[in-house]
Amino acid sequence: MSRFFDLSFEQLPSGEIRLRQDSLDDASVIDLHPWQLRAVAEHFGLVPPSPLADELTKKLAEQICRVYLSMFDDYRHLSHIMEEEFARLDGFIDALPDAVFPRHLWDEQEERERVATEARALRQAQAPKCLADNDDEPAPAESKAHGEQLGLEV
Repeated sequence: MSRFFDLSFEQLPSGEIRLRQDSLDDASVIDLHPWQLRAVAEHFGLVPPSPLADELTKKLAEQICRVYLSMFDDYRHLSHIMEEEFARLDGFIDALPDAVFPRHLWDEQEERERVATEARALRQAQAPKCLADNDDEPAPAESKAHGEQLGLEV
């Protein structure tokens, strides 16, 4: 629990923020949801208001994330310049407010990776079987000497 003069505050396991002010006579306790505390701070100008999640902002955020995800695996390690640009793009993505962050893209990527991993495992499981099936085929005939192939006597 943190303390500031006679005001103590802590975050509860539920996520709520507990404010407690002790006085000589008694203590006052208020439990606030983090959004309530943010709304109070915005109301008094202590923090800037959250940006609105309009459709254009959502679409731009999704496009930035799509570019990042599609290029990440193939181009990230090409050069230190690309590494720096990906780090910068990652910083932009981290700054996106929750209201516009396209979480579904990461869910879709995880699903694609899961399907690809399963497909690789299936191919690897079938590969030894294919090789074992080929053992039943007769071995190719031994190659004849060069002259014998042309029908010439050697």
